[in-house]
Amino acid sequence: GSDMHRMIASECFGKPIDSITTDERKAAKAIGFGILYGRGAPSIAAATGMETTRAEALVEAFFTRFNRTKAWVGERHADFLARGYVTTSFGRRLYMNGFDTLSKLDPNDRKSRRAMSLEAEGCRQSQNYPIQSEASDLTLLGVLTLSERLMSSGLRSRVRGTTHDSIEIDVAPQELFQVLPLVTESMIDRVYEQCPWLRVPLAVDMKVGRRWNAAVGIKKIQNTTLKLDGKKAFFDELAAQLELGGDRVRTSVSKEYDDPDELKMTIQKTYRGNAGGPRCVTGEIEVLAA
Repeated sequence: GSDMHRMIASECFGKPIDSITTDERKAAKAIGFGILYGRGAPSIAAATGMETTRAEALVEAFFTRFNRTKAWVGERHADFLARGYVTTSFGRRLYMNGFDTLSKLDPNDRKSRRAMSLEAEGCRQSQNYPIQSEASDLTLLGVLTLSERLMSSGLRSRVRGTTHDSIEIDVAPQELFQVLPLVTESMIDRVYEQCPWLRVPLAVDMKVGRRWNAAVGIKKIQNTTLKLDGKKAFFDELAAQLELGGDRVRTSVSKEYDDPDELKMTIQKTYRGNAGGPRCVTGEIEVLAA
């Protein structure tokens, strides 16, 4: 449940996680995603504005600390160069355009700019494709499983669709506390059942709100009480929506604060117009028995 990019920055910079700055987190995020998606130090430096030498040092620090990642990258490259395609754990294949031409070249000709470009692009995609494709398939598996569970449970709530790697669900207010455990079960327990090769821990972050772009994060669920964190206006909207659905609710706020990221967002005016500003809260909404 910790911040992955802060953890990586802590390891790469050799600093306690609590002392990692925003810039250091940003650099670690660029390095982590850049490496896994097949970008080299020059490309990462160009994308982030950091010096190439600094990017190279951070990439080396990343591979030193996470040496299994370096081995995995090497395995993906070797598979591509041997077969001309890459596979995922779900059995999908991605064939590389131009590989037939590349594989037939004389070793001396493989040093040409065209050949080196083909090989570099193939190696890049051999890293990128398994990650992107498997993440997409895991999301799709969660969608199908959750849709089946909602219908078989006789609930009116339905999966609306996906946005990137998020699943949107239209939930009848009276069914909220029945749907939430089904989401966790579908996205974690059932996925592990159907993907025995999956050995990394999965976590589901859930948000709830009156609208997709007006949701607050769920920190904890206990009986019929939600511990939430997010924009105050969205928190208030959710409580009002639950009351409109026929429930009696009791709200409490334990913390109120300004969202530092909101102040930097380019869409700040839109948020302020729709949501009353960047004020945030940590609080609870308890649904009471009628």
